[in-house]
Amino acid sequence: MSRKWERMVEKNRKEVNAKRKKSGAATIGTPKREQREVFKGRSWGFPVLLILIGTLNIPLAMHAENSKNSSMSYWTLVLYVALAVFMYFIRRPMLQIGKDTLVSRRFTGDKLVHASEIARIDLMKGAVMIETKAKKRWMYTKLTHMFPIPEVTDKLRTFAERNGVPLADATKPKN
Repeated sequence: MSRKWERMVEKNRKEVNAKRKKSGAATIGTPKREQREVFKGRSWGFPVLLILIGTLNIPLAMHAENSKNSSMSYWTLVLYVALAVFMYFIRRPMLQIGKDTLVSRRFTGDKLVHASEIARIDLMKGAVMIETKAKKRWMYTKLTHMFPIPEVTDKLRTFAERNGVPLADATKPKN
């Protein structure tokens, strides 16, 4: 459902419950939301890049003719480090596995994909790749994203079986 529709349903539910409460009848409960398994990691590559850019800015500003820029370069370093801390501790990579949906945190926001839109899921030893039919790839690795790959592969395996999504599993030993 669209968000506007959900807000309208919620508003009408509240009005009906208020009328039922006045008349002494039982109220209508809120619908249960889909339970999703949430996996979070930490991305360290981009924060390290931000800190490097911030520190490289100081020597460049020191060689400038105007010495007033040196204090500004320190503020630039502080802001780069603050952004790196934000990206490392707050803006963590995330994968939610629902009954028939996958939600991933991308740089532009959370992206939702239904099982019918998934082309295939590849499970590797230290990584998981989800490819959509729109040729977009979501890659989660143990090294760069610090994801709990064994737990994610178990949940994605059951997700693929339940929804009929093609699965390439390289983690199982071949006999």
